[in-house]
Amino acid sequence: MNNWLHRPSGLAIITFLVITSTVAGLSLLFKPVFFALLVSFTLYALLEPVGNQMTGRGLPPATTASIILCLLICLSTLFTFIGFPKLLDGLVSAQEKTGIFKSTLLSWVNQIQHEVEKSGITIDHESIQQFMNGSGTTLNLEAIIEGSNILLNISGTLLLVPFIVFFLLRDYRSLRNRLLALLPNDYFEMGWLIYYRVAKQLQGYIRGVIIQTSILATVSTIGFLLAGFDSPLMLGILAGLFGIIPYLGPALALFPPLLMAMSVQPFDIYYVWAAVSVIGVAFIFDNLVVIPTIIANSVDLHPFVVIVGVIIFGSLFGIIGTILALPILAASKILFVGLYQGFSQRDITQQVS
Repeated sequence: MNNWLHRPSGLAIITFLVITSTVAGLSLLFKPVFFALLVSFTLYALLEPVGNQMTGRGLPPATTASIILCLLICLSTLFTFIGFPKLLDGLVSAQEKTGIFKSTLLSWVNQIQHEVEKSGITIDHESIQQFMNGSGTTLNLEAIIEGSNILLNISGTLLLVPFIVFFLLRDYRSLRNRLLALLPNDYFEMGWLIYYRVAKQLQGYIRGVIIQTSILATVSTIGFLLAGFDSPLMLGILAGLFGIIPYLGPALALFPPLLMAMSVQPFDIYYVWAAVSVIGVAFIFDNLVVIPTIIANSVDLHPFVVIVGVIIFGSLFGIIGTILALPILAASKILFVGLYQGFSQRDITQQVS
């Protein structure tokens, strides 16, 4: 057992478990502001090249961070006073659409009941009616409450994010250098190499996902606009956001336009086929063109590992877990491989010397 602990594989596994346990503990500690930190680091990954160009032209880091902070505050203010009310209007409109959808569904159920009763089977109309009415009311109430909570959390996050990004742009590099300087001399080079690989891949993945989401949202918005849907921009943005979730994205993205299609009065099967066609074409284009071109080089994981990881992270952490599963798995792979290679190289060097 002691010999195994001193082997490169044993040292890599123990070190990997210690690091991942520490990161998991810090995630729980910062859970109240986790979403704000996630958005802030995402913005930092996107804005770091801009900050580097500005500092490369002679601007101090504090000045660069202040300029970017002002821009982020302006964007947050615009969203709070312009975008937030529109989102609330969209939530109310979605509630109305849900009511129409429920009426359409009840009409279909009644027709099915009528056809079934022709064969001599008795159905309790009142029980089914009460169940659907009760379920619909509960669904509407829960949707309103959940949607309102999400919007409030997003607004609160947008007020906090610019200041976190400011400190990241100003102080992140110096803080990173100090932390890595704490590593023993024997592990200093390995620590820097692992950090560089993880940071480079995560930044590439984040930028790729932003581009992918934008393209998917644009294609979907154009499709819904041409198909004659109400609120094509909202449906397109939702499709782009759901597209971040591996494998489950198309099914989740299809639900909002289907709900809207089923709410059209009088009912027209054209909108159902149009919703399926727009989402289908958008995600086929995404999977055949965008992902292989932009995302494929950011992660190098087996599809089975991705599926299992998405299921596990989704069951533990919900939608956020499914979104973070891919970058976490990719970073974990780089971390473990880097540790194993570093300890192996150190072991060979000691044997030679």
